[in-house]
Amino acid sequence: MQPVRKAQGKSARSSKVRVIARLRPESPEYSAKSNRHSAGDMPPRCVRAVDSKSLEVWNWRNGSSIQYQFDGFFNDQSTQEEIYRFSISPVMQYVLLGENTSVFAYGPTGAGKTHTMLGTADEPGVIPRSVCNIFKAIQTEKAKSPSWNFEITFSYLEIYQEKVNDLLNTKKQDLPIRQDREGSIFIPELSEISIKSFEDFDAVFKDASQNRTTAATKLNPHSSRSHSILLIKVVRGQQVAPFRKLTGKMYLVDLAGSEDNRRTGNEGIRLKESGAINGSLFALGQVVDALNTGQPRVPYRNSKLTRLLQDSLGGSAHTCVIANIAPEPDLYYDTLNTLKFASKSRTIINQPFIKETFDMRTAFKRPRSQDEPDEKPLKSAKLPKSEVLDKELVLPSGLLSPLRAKQDSLEERMAALERRLVIKNEGFVPQIPKYSIKPGASQSKRKLLSQRFPLQALINSQNKFKQELISPTKKSQPGPVSSRDTVESVRMDENFQVKINPTLQAAYDAELLTVLNTGDVKELKKLQAIGEKRAQLIVQWRQLHGPLAKVQDLANVEGFTQKMATTFLKKNLLNKMVFT
Repeated sequence: MQPVRKAQGKSARSSKVRVIARLRPESPEYSAKSNRHSAGDMPPRCVRAVDSKSLEVWNWRNGSSIQYQFDGFFNDQSTQEEIYRFSISPVMQYVLLGENTSVFAYGPTGAGKTHTMLGTADEPGVIPRSVCNIFKAIQTEKAKSPSWNFEITFSYLEIYQEKVNDLLNTKKQDLPIRQDREGSIFIPELSEISIKSFEDFDAVFKDASQNRTTAATKLNPHSSRSHSILLIKVVRGQQVAPFRKLTGKMYLVDLAGSEDNRRTGNEGIRLKESGAINGSLFALGQVVDALNTGQPRVPYRNSKLTRLLQDSLGGSAHTCVIANIAPEPDLYYDTLNTLKFASKSRTIINQPFIKETFDMRTAFKRPRSQDEPDEKPLKSAKLPKSEVLDKELVLPSGLLSPLRAKQDSLEERMAALERRLVIKNEGFVPQIPKYSIKPGASQSKRKLLSQRFPLQALINSQNKFKQELISPTKKSQPGPVSSRDTVESVRMDENFQVKINPTLQAAYDAELLTVLNTGDVKELKKLQAIGEKRAQLIVQWRQLHGPLAKVQDLANVEGFTQKMATTFLKKNLLNKMVFT
């Protein structure tokens, strides 16, 4: 099966990254601190809504405000259902069409990223709603097109201190990341579980979520210490011709928040975790900057996170970024950095495509009649041979025509190669040692030997009219056939060698010397082992010292050595013999 990239319309050829901003409610724990730190010109809330797509944030430089506009803005009164319908529903439909989608939550620690992605039992987040609606969409598609079946699998991993860990199987730690020939990123050893319903997913996912690394800090009692990625793969297979198979993937990413260790009070292992989190988020910012400025090299390999999100930013996925921000003045600089990142991400354009394959093996299978599922196949003795072949080889003509055309093309190419081989052998012919057969050998065995060495007969007839280019320096002695008188025992002389005809070699040297003494840079570059720089050196040497007396004098040219001159002579002599 061969994958086929296929675009559909303008929306499939390019897709801008969709960005929404979500403001969480003010935390009661920060109320007193916010009032204390709101002295001077800083307002008690550093973020204010403008409309459904815009917001204003306080400008610390002059006390004014900075306005940001996104694809959508949701204030602290928004619900999980509103977030899902506006941000996830528009991109989720592409999964069933064989395209990739990606949704990830970005923001500082304590801004509500995990709540947005997971939610609660009463207010489920993006992940449970997405999986549930995928199964609903599949049921709708099955009702419309019964000839299609669907297979759903999912994987769950975390990136903890720059190590990829499998959350479905905790024994799989520090997994490698690979890239296939099409440029797609994958993890070969990552667990993959097949699910038939949302209940199957929920039972496994709840236990796997407990394996994710979390800890308490001064800013967040349930701080995520790793980035988590949930991969849902939907394979849609057609049960009738042309047996198409569409593979779509959905990445649901919950990023760990950036942290200021002066305020979080991190020490020891928490400080090390914070350094890994901030480092990977910094690498993510570098990727966004490189994509916005059009740099030739995008630093995806600077971290495990950017490596796995390569398809989401500047790749082939429909991507949605949810920027989670907080209203408290204590988190003002974190909020400002998050809005800057979200604003840059909004200008990134991806190139989605449909990953489609055709199962040709299934297409060539002869369908079995429903009226005779248990009947035994007919024996060949009951039907004439031609009828049996006709019955077994009835295939769609459209499937065989490309093969016939390819076979004709190969036959023509092989015939052309054989003609070239005969022409080359006219001037460049090694002498194949002769063999002897006992006088008592039968005529059939003599005929068999001539069939095994047809080239020798052709060469012998041609050499009557043409001069030999090369000749053996040591002729092999005819050896008798073994006592069993079998042709298979005849072997070639292992000491067979060749040497160049002196007359032809002198002629080639003279022709080569003429080019070296009279040719310009363009003509010199046509010689073997001579490039632009060496050709210029030869021309300059001729202008200073005159023409070369012999080809070996090339070693006197600046930049050449005796070994280089010898190699030059051998390469050009061999090229002359083979291609003339």
